[in-house]
Amino acid sequence: MVGNSCNIGCRFAAQIVIARCLGLDDFGRVAYMIWLIEITSILMDAGLKISLTRFIAELNSQGLHEQAAALARRLYYRYVILAVLGTLITTHLFLKSSVSAGFEHTLPFLMLLFLSRSLAAMFTAYLRGEQRFQLLAWVNIFSSICMIAALGAGAYFFGVVGVLCGYAAGPTIPAILLTVFVLRGHRDSVVLERELNSRLWRFALNSWFIALLGAFVWSRTEIFFVERYWNLAEVAMFAVSVTLSGLASMGPLMLTGAFLPHFTELANGKSRAAVMTSYATCTRLLAFLLFPVSFGGAAVIPVLLPMLYGSDFARAVPTAIVLLLTASFTFAGVGNSLLYALERPGYKVFDGCLGAILLILGLLLIVPMWGAFGAACCRATVQLLLIILNLCYLRLWIGCPVPVWALLRTLLAALSCGLFASIVLLIWPVPLALGIAIPVGTAAYLGACRRLHILEAQDVMHIDAFLAYMRVPFRPLVCQVLSPRKPKISL
Repeated sequence: MVGNSCNIGCRFAAQIVIARCLGLDDFGRVAYMIWLIEITSILMDAGLKISLTRFIAELNSQGLHEQAAALARRLYYRYVILAVLGTLITTHLFLKSSVSAGFEHTLPFLMLLFLSRSLAAMFTAYLRGEQRFQLLAWVNIFSSICMIAALGAGAYFFGVVGVLCGYAAGPTIPAILLTVFVLRGHRDSVVLERELNSRLWRFALNSWFIALLGAFVWSRTEIFFVERYWNLAEVAMFAVSVTLSGLASMGPLMLTGAFLPHFTELANGKSRAAVMTSYATCTRLLAFLLFPVSFGGAAVIPVLLPMLYGSDFARAVPTAIVLLLTASFTFAGVGNSLLYALERPGYKVFDGCLGAILLILGLLLIVPMWGAFGAACCRATVQLLLIILNLCYLRLWIGCPVPVWALLRTLLAALSCGLFASIVLLIWPVPLALGIAIPVGTAAYLGACRRLHILEAQDVMHIDAFLAYMRVPFRPLVCQVLSPRKPKISL
């Protein structure tokens, strides 16, 4: 948790530095390059990262540690080959795009960034499967510090090239550690069962196909359309908005990395009741964290965004508001982890196909006229539809107890958070007022949570355990405020 927090904070600070050093056009150019790397990474992933996490957790839970190590080595070799091929594809796509005009000299650094990010992502998947989250936190902290230091110096002295080198500095460390951890104690004598191999590759290919489809809906596909129909400055507006939206959701979503191995262990233990109960609890807790951040963030963003990025980015405010509200939808990631753990990918294929078709059609119709704001609205509409379908599938076909009423009550409480914060900033629309608006919104949300009886007793126990682990001094007060009581208002 601490490591991921450091990683997110450093990346956010780095983007502010880049935006102020490079300006609109070059900032949009870097955003397009990063998007190109992300899309190619998904294309060349082949479902290996999520398969590594899923099956290492399963084998370790059964005490088959040597087989888990052998599986990691085999997937590592295949992934390295795909990463090298992905580097070549990234090179081709970059040279074919209009963004490369006059910036061909950045190509070697773009290739280095792709390779380092790909291997670092595989290392993260490996540590999650091993459930070595403390080590992962320390690696994230150290690599984030290296990245922010290199980015700051690179953006100031060397422009776009310096930014690419700075971004590569962070993931280079976990990329090297991946090789060290996976290849240590190498043994060729371990033979994986044929049934395990069959399940693994079926899961990997299904997950890969789902990820390819999901990339259209949940990745930053809109950047391609915005750049094609508008310009790099408009890309910069959308990229800033996406980053703020991601910052709002990434705090709570740091917890989701443990959901897949957690659900896998429960499912492997054949305890369906425990899986269903855990799903409902995780969904309530994630919504409890996500909703106020999204709605409260949307309330303060008209003052916060220009203060951070400068007045040149002020026209990104409407787009940022829409995407911040959309960030609340990501509580559905709990359900996605559950479906992967149960090896039920069929629905995700349908979900991905439908979302990809709707989003592409919407972007083709809306972006030419409305630019980044239209892209954000299209994204929000499609994702909302898919979330509703996802919850219906989990409830009707899987039999999960989706906590619908708890989600609605949490939404109502989050609206009160945004409302009170907005009132403060309407009265005093200056950056200094953020120091008042944020505490007022937080107090309104906690008061509404207690009044509407949002959390169950076991939810408060989980929060208490987490706050105790983080050694938060005001833990008893928070737990007392959130403790269940008879609601005066029910939905």
